[in-house]
Amino acid sequence: MAFTVVTRGFKQEFERWTDALETANGLRPQLKSWFVDIRIFDGKDLVWMYSKLRAHPEYIGPGTYDRLVGSPGISVVISFTGAIAPI
Repeated sequence: MAFTVVTRGFKQEFERWTDALETANGLRPQLKSWFVDIRIFDGKDLVWMYSKLRAHPEYIGPGTYDRLVGSPGISVVISFTGAIAPI
C-alpha cells in the first residue's frame, strides 16, 4: 500500500499509514481557509480527510478505520484528544 497526503501546495507519498497520518495531523494548524482540506489517499482511494468545516477528521468509507489500524505491522493508541499515534 502507498499512502499520499495531499493539501494545497503539498503532496507527499508514504509507505506506512502511521507516517501519512502523522504528517497530515502536523499540517492541520496550517489550514487557514474554510475551503481547503487535507486528504490521505490509499492508492487512488480517499481514506481520511480533515477540514475546518468539520470538528474532527473523517475516515471515508465503511470499515476504513478498522482496515487501516488492523493492518499487519501497525499498532496504534488512540489518545484522549482523539489523535492516533503509533506505538
